[in-house]
Amino acid sequence: MAMDSNSAVVIFLIGLFVWDKYNKGSEKAELVSQDILDLVPDWKGWKTKGDNVLTTLWNGDLCKKEPALLEDSRLKCWWHTGHSSFLLLGPLKKEVVSVFPRIVIFHDFITEDEVDTIKMLAIPKLHAAGVGEGDEARVDKGVRDAKHAWLLAQDNPAIWAIQQRTQEATGLNMVTSEALQVGRYGVGGHYKPHFDHDHLGTDMNPQGNRIATILMYMEKVDNGGFTVFPELNLAIRPQPRSAVFWYNLRRSRAGDPRTLHAACPVEGVGKEKWVINYWVRERGEDTARNVSVMNYVPL
Repeated sequence: MAMDSNSAVVIFLIGLFVWDKYNKGSEKAELVSQDILDLVPDWKGWKTKGDNVLTTLWNGDLCKKEPALLEDSRLKCWWHTGHSSFLLLGPLKKEVVSVFPRIVIFHDFITEDEVDTIKMLAIPKLHAAGVGEGDEARVDKGVRDAKHAWLLAQDNPAIWAIQQRTQEATGLNMVTSEALQVGRYGVGGHYKPHFDHDHLGTDMNPQGNRIATILMYMEKVDNGGFTVFPELNLAIRPQPRSAVFWYNLRRSRAGDPRTLHAACPVEGVGKEKWVINYWVRERGEDTARNVSVMNYVPL
């Protein structure tokens, strides 16, 4: 027998009551309760918000399963030290999942203690994530349904450690990076296909365009939540404490259209996805050394 909307609302509210009963006062319970309340007015549409492009992606193979990687001898795993003397003492596990454009995963990139600390700092600051930059940003859940918070390196030693490790792993100067962004996707949380860099030529940031992205998964995601690259037919399953890294620009400084990506919806009441983002820009000022710095896309 089909379930009508009133029955669905009742089930959601019962679930909310049970969750609250056994997690009374916990920060996670409060976040999950808000997820459910947000869904009640439109419970049928949580997985198909937005236009037909979004609906097609959600119902397609990329968000449902991980496509097998192509048989390519250039897709490898190894211990990564880069040109860092720091990483010689503790190399990172690096996996290449795409060659053109180059997309890599650093496994076990952050620690459980760092995850706990970042969440503790972020929860009081979480607010609806907007679409766009600065004053032009707007909340549009059809495009992006998530909450986020910004944290600075000076806020806590754990943030400074993650920032420094990111610099060692990528070879990018993090002086040019935006602040660490924490993102939380509740049930149905998603981000429609988008570019991280400015592909329209409207961003007048003096630090230039976003040359690279570092996306870290803080915890395991039980269902959904893949990061997908439609132009590459590539889906990346969130692996706890791993980091995905890619360049948004080509060596010419032009944007790379193959970096179009999306966050698939998180599935299941009470489920969530936590991520950390760094967006590194082309140039900046190292005030400690009083020098200008530039980041480049390598050969």
